[in-house]
Amino acid sequence: VVVTTLITSARLRDGNFSHIVIDEAAQATEPESVAPLALADSRTVLALAGDCRQTAPPVASSISRGGKLHRSLFRRLYKWVPPSQVVDLVTNYRSQRDLFGLIARIFYGVDDISSDQARSTVQATHPVFHPFSFCVSDGFAEQGGTDGSYFNQAEALLIVEQLVKLVDRWPRDWGECDVCIVASEYVQVQLIRQMLRRKGGLYRRIDVATY
Repeated sequence: VVVTTLITSARLRDGNFSHIVIDEAAQATEPESVAPLALADSRTVLALAGDCRQTAPPVASSISRGGKLHRSLFRRLYKWVPPSQVVDLVTNYRSQRDLFGLIARIFYGVDDISSDQARSTVQATHPVFHPFSFCVSDGFAEQGGTDGSYFNQAEALLIVEQLVKLVDRWPRDWGECDVCIVASEYVQVQLIRQMLRRKGGLYRRIDVATY
């Protein structure tokens, strides 16, 4: 078994592969996908896994986009492959039903999610907080730090306030409190970390990171 990136696969020698599997094929450009496929022969089984409704391969060049290089090989072939050779994975095992349902409606046009399609292996819905909770702060962004990133004091305070409520209402049968806070700016991450450290206790163990 050989595990490699698409580009690195071009360094492999031809032949002797009974199966070639490309993961996240919908996010790869067509030239990238051709590299491993060039290793196949008439006996090789090819499997491309991906979702053509997700983000397309990032292509900045207008010339390349004009040549349709921002369209993946997976998406192009998806329209021509016989339905008998296509396997749709419609069951989600990792997300809350409400989260999965919203994604299904927005991106896939599916209004009704059956219980079989939204089998959640994570804990049940919180008794107080909805899986989607939106909080609005009346603040403004300020530039800080050596990297020029921004922070928002009001947003950081609101996040900590909501976190305290979440921890206080954490169901005992869920076990240890396991929370991650994600912010877009590194200075904002530092600010939230400082606020949590001042509160002490388990708040020091809360993971705060950028995405």
